[in-house]
Amino acid sequence: MDACAPCSEVCGAPAAGDCCTGHANPACSNAACCELICAADSFCCNIEWDNTCAAQARTQCVACSKLGDFNGDGVVNSADLAILLSAWGTPGGDLDGDGFTSPRTSASC
Repeated sequence: MDACAPCSEVCGAPAAGDCCTGHANPACSNAACCELICAADSFCCNIEWDNTCAAQARTQCVACSKLGDFNGDGVVNSADLAILLSAWGTPGGDLDGDGFTSPRTSASC
C-alpha cells in the first residue's frame, strides 16, 4: 500500500489544520505541502500532524516561509533582526543575491 494513499483523501481539507504548526489532526490544509511532508513521513497523515511534521513543513514548504524569518521559528522578531545585523556587510547579509548588502544607487554598475 502506498504510504501516502490516505494523504490524498485528507490533504488540503480546510478543517485539517495549518501546515506550519503542530495539531492533533492528521494532515494539513495545504495539499501540496501536506503531500510533500507525508511522502517522507506517513505518521503526519495517518496519525497526527505534530510539531515534527510542522517543523518539516516550515523548512520544506513555500506555504510556511515567512519573509524575514531568518532562524526558521515561524516568527519575525528581534532574534531575526539580530541575525540580519550580525551578517550586515558580509556575504551572509546579501538577502537578494545581487552581491551587495545594501541598496545600490542608479549610478552603480
